[in-house]
Amino acid sequence: ALSAPDVTLRDGYGHKADRLLLLRALLEGAGIADAELVPVCAADIEDPAILAPFLDHPSAGLFSDLLLRVPASPQPVADGADSSAPEADAPAAASWWLGDTDQYAKLGTTPSADDPILLADGSLGAIRAEFAAEPYGRTEIVLDADGSARIEVIARYTGSEWGAFRKQYLEMRPEDRRRHHLELVGAIARGAVADGPLVTDTETYPGRRTYAATVADYAVRDGRMLYRAFGGLNPLGITSALARENDFYIGPQNRESVSEFDIALPPETARVLIAPPSETVEFPGLGSVECATKRTIAADGRPHVLVRRTIRLHEGIVPADAYGTLVLLSQRLQHSRFGTVLVELKEP
Repeated sequence: ALSAPDVTLRDGYGHKADRLLLLRALLEGAGIADAELVPVCAADIEDPAILAPFLDHPSAGLFSDLLLRVPASPQPVADGADSSAPEADAPAAASWWLGDTDQYAKLGTTPSADDPILLADGSLGAIRAEFAAEPYGRTEIVLDADGSARIEVIARYTGSEWGAFRKQYLEMRPEDRRRHHLELVGAIARGAVADGPLVTDTETYPGRRTYAATVADYAVRDGRMLYRAFGGLNPLGITSALARENDFYIGPQNRESVSEFDIALPPETARVLIAPPSETVEFPGLGSVECATKRTIAADGRPHVLVRRTIRLHEGIVPADAYGTLVLLSQRLQHSRFGTVLVELKEP
């Protein structure tokens, strides 16, 4: 059952639909009359082809979620103006989606981005966020000839991740933050020691988090050889056997990201013997993972190896007979050659 907005306001309580009705009434009172309630698909499915069977045999709860759609940067409607008659040549305005965020989020972001919606005419649409989440991380490593290193880790937060990032750190108590910093540093490598504070910028967009550490034996020195294994990548998280009896569903969560590793090699480097290859691995029907490696010489004379990993994967259903190919491709990316640097140092 739904409650009238004044009842929800008086009681100080209501379920999600009641709160959205109250929010719409408040917006109308402020002169923004074109906010509308939109049913959102409760299933975490974005691909129309995968959603189609659910629509052919719909359940009552398929579009059980609700959001409030408001034109981005809405302008209050003047008294007596016709808000239902936009200019003929006016472009379609972007929308803000309210109802699935909190006070920490940026207007124009939503964790429901790309989710299917049910329009008033019965057709399907999709939520388009004004600010999409684009995960990005960068690790800067300054490596010395004795194997010691300074590592700085930088993360950027956009879209709905920005609100979660702000909430996490603005609500974190000082002691919890201290322990959290130690955990982050400890995850870099065994024996890592913090080099400076944990810095979190929660007031600008995109958000940014940085911290650094020093490690005495980050790389292995063997005579004139120096190497470090950074590990490959497994974006689909597949580690099981090569065969399946049933088709395999890959969900849409966290499948697009960019990560960079900028490795400053010792000035004593004679040559780079092994570095991650530049290669693109195509996952049939799901997208691709691109690994790009570039070598440069910095102004201070240090050779640099820059590794950039770009993951562009989307949800899909992998047939059982193609699952083995998917596992082999994942194992290929997990191979040590995608995360190993070996250099030969100059003779003393």
